[in-house]
Amino acid sequence: YRYIMQRVNTDVFPDIDAIVSNVSQVTEHLKKTAKDDEIVRLEGSLVEQLKHDKYLFKDTNGDTIKLELDDDRDWSFIEKDMPLEIVAKVDKELMSFELELINARPK
Repeated sequence: YRYIMQRVNTDVFPDIDAIVSNVSQVTEHLKKTAKDDEIVRLEGSLVEQLKHDKYLFKDTNGDTIKLELDDDRDWSFIEKDMPLEIVAKVDKELMSFELELINARPK
């Protein structure tokens, strides 16, 4: 598993804005380097429903990724634009990239 830091020690990391910027750059980095079936953790929100189980997830930097919410779980607690921390599996094909939601929690 790969994780994004959840708490920041301001004695060690005094420049919080730089940390937030780095976290948001992760989304773009994932699109370029993530391997199929890799597990990732991101922060952001669902901003648009694309199909029945497909949504557009926007990270804290404004970058977007298609996110699939399988029908086998109850995701009804998630609302549009709700700040979330998600754990998802990368689904990378030759011409497409999306995430399959494993877990989500409100921020």
